[in-house]
This record gives sequence, C-alpha cells and structure tokens, in this order.
Amino acid sequence: MSSTREAGYFILESMKIKSLSSGAEVADITNLIKDFVIRESMSTTYLDGATKVLDTTNLLERLTGEETIEIVYTDFFDSRITEEYYIYALTGIQPYSDQQDIGVTFDLSFCSLDKLISDSISVRKSYNNMKTIEMVENLYNEYFTPTGVTKPLEILGDTEGANSLVIPNYRPGEAMDFLARKAYSVTDKSSYFRFWETREKYYFATLEGMVDAAVNSGQTLAFYYTDFQSNAEQAQLESMNRIRKLSLGDRFNTFEERNYGAYRHHVTELDYMNRTAIEHQYNHLDEYPEYRLPSPNIQHIRSQEFINKYLAEGPDQIVVKDYPSVGATEASLLRPNQYYAETYTRKTANAYHHHARKINIEINGRSRGIYPGALIELDIPKFKFPVDTQLSSQYAGLYLIESVSHNFSGKYFTQSLTLSKSGFDGGDFNSSPTVTT
Repeated sequence: MSSTREAGYFILESMKIKSLSSGAEVADITNLIKDFVIRESMSTTYLDGATKVLDTTNLLERLTGEETIEIVYTDFFDSRITEEYYIYALTGIQPYSDQQDIGVTFDLSFCSLDKLISDSISVRKSYNNMKTIEMVENLYNEYFTPTGVTKPLEILGDTEGANSLVIPNYRPGEAMDFLARKAYSVTDKSSYFRFWETREKYYFATLEGMVDAAVNSGQTLAFYYTDFQSNAEQAQLESMNRIRKLSLGDRFNTFEERNYGAYRHHVTELDYMNRTAIEHQYNHLDEYPEYRLPSPNIQHIRSQEFINKYLAEGPDQIVVKDYPSVGATEASLLRPNQYYAETYTRKTANAYHHHARKINIEINGRSRGIYPGALIELDIPKFKFPVDTQLSSQYAGLYLIESVSHNFSGKYFTQSLTLSKSGFDGGDFNSSPTVTT
C-alpha cells in the first residue's frame, strides 16, 4: 500500500469488451469510461451493473448484444479482482456534443453470466414427498450446474418435513424463489428463506443461518461514524473503517405495521373434510425472542398495550387445509403438512421488520468481506448536543448486509450498503428525552 494512497483509492487495470462465443477482444474501453457500478442483493437472484461509455471509435456499430465485459481492478488493499459479465442492454445513445460529431455516449447494462446461462431454460418439474431443501439441491444440480454455472451453492438452514410441489414454468432463479417461499424450518423459527447470488457464490439461507455463519466465522468487520479526517497514512488506513455517509431510515409507520401484519396476523384454515375452521393468531412480541437476529438484545418500540389497542386487527388470511390432521390414518390423497399458519405469519412478520428497519451507509470500498448476508458491526453515536462519545444503545451494534452497490468513480471506490438488524438493540423506549436548546 502506497504511503500517499487515499482511503478508497483503486486502480482500474482494464475494462474490455469480448465476444461471448469466442472470447476474442472486441474493444478496450478502459479510457472510454469514467465510472461504473456493480450491484448485489439478497433480494435478487443475480448480479448486475452499469457503465456509461464515451465512444469516439465507432464502437457503437460493432456491438450486437453478443458480448461480455471483463473488468480488472486493484483495490486499496492491493487485492486484484477480475470479473466478467454479460452485456444485456445498450441504451441511451446520444451525440457527445450537439455541435460536433466527435462521438456518442451510451449506457451499457450488464449482469452475471450465470443469469444468461441459467435463464435460457425453464423449469417444469414436480417433486413428490421430498424435503424442500432436497428440492433446492436437485434444482441447482439439474438446472444450474449442467448449463455451465460454476459458482457453488451454500445452504444455511434446514427445512421440516416432506413436501409435494409442482414448478409449472419458472426460470431457475424464479423457481428457487418459489421454493424459498414454501420452505418451513423448525430450527430457524422465522422460516424466512431467500435465494441470491454474490460475487463468490449462491446462497439459499434464512436470516438466522447467515447470522450463525457470520458469528461462527469470527470475521465480522467493524465501522465507526465520525467526521474526523486526516491525510496521514495511518489515518487513511483507519478511514477504511469509517462510515462516510449514514441514513437511519424509517423508525415506525403505524398504518403499514397494521396492514402488513407486523405484530398481529390471523390465519384461518378451512377443514372441509371435518367441517371445521381452525384459527391461528400470531403475536410478534411473543414470538420474536425465539428468532436468532443479528443481536440477541433486539427489541421493538411498540408496547403490548399499544398493539392490543391499535394494531390488534392485522391481516386475516383464509386457506384450505389440504393436509391430514395429526394421527390421521386415512390420508393417502392429501399432501404432507404445509405449515400454513407458521409460514404465512412468521415469514411475513420477519420480512416486514427486516425491510422496515433498514439503514443505509457508505464506506470506502474493499473487495473482500462485504457482501449480502455478511454481518458487520457499527459504532453509531447518540445524535445530540452537546456532542459526546456515547454510542446509541438502539442503533449501534451488529447488522446484516441486505445489499451492496460497488461504486467506482474516477480513482475512488466506495460501497453503498443497505443493512438491517430487524429491530432496535435494547434501550429505554418509554423515557422522555431531555431537550437542550
């Protein structure tokens, strides 16, 4: 690392467009671009990115949509990264200048090669009497690996019971999302399974599974929020763990919480064979202590009294009970237990609190250790006057990374992170603050 290198500094070694079929170089556009971005998220099944090109070589008329883009760069820590993506769109073509015909600008949108490869086929398949996790493994081995996908799949979390499902006509990524919605776990109480791609691998995991893996690895990065800056070499190294920008997102939205069933959710199962209706009532304040969230001290700002008075009427879902009752002996034509009450309520509540409690930060970029599903620790202060060094008991702590936007501009590499810990760390939510003017 150079003594004059600033935090977030990176070197774009090369950016080349190549033929998808032959791999031959079509053009070197290293000097034709100013910035680019690569995005990965737990909410999407593939990576994507974009860059704007200033074309003065008539490259435009040589591109056909059958090309890849190879990006090679070296980050602040001297990690050299080489990645290749498929260019799926060329848009926004316009002259660079209205007065001169010296060139054009256009936008290139690209995605992981795996997206192009795996999405070239559709999944029409039925599974009978299998655990959902076994269906996931089968789907990956049959529709991802044989098509040329080389990234490994890591499964974190187990599913309960046998199931019978039909995947009618989905792309492989969509089929994985379908299985994630159907999956139910006893050990990971939220049952909030998701499927996504990072730059290293695929994941099919619950929030609890990712938290457990991060804690067991012992490799949690820590970042702090301060406005102190220095040009000294050691200060630049320390600034690699500084939060450049911070947004604490939304604290609460009463009407959304009621509409989505964040705290209360009601499921009615209609058992036509026995002519009965089975009622299930979900109360999040009773359930959430059993979820393994990023912090063991997660709490919610809503009191039980407020929920009982204003949020008690959550969504009411009606489903048909098409599985046998416990102990039934004549049920050969029925499906295995579908766990409707558990999946409709726990998944919904956990998904809501995970997304509603998201915050956003920007840090100086690094190529290792920052990816969707990783756990990081934030030192966030109490924002008050006069300023002191006390950390916020509610906002500081461990967060799960929901998404990462890798932003490269000029000679600087930054990362925009969306994070969540599904609530607030322990604190006194009922005290009246002292206002200083």
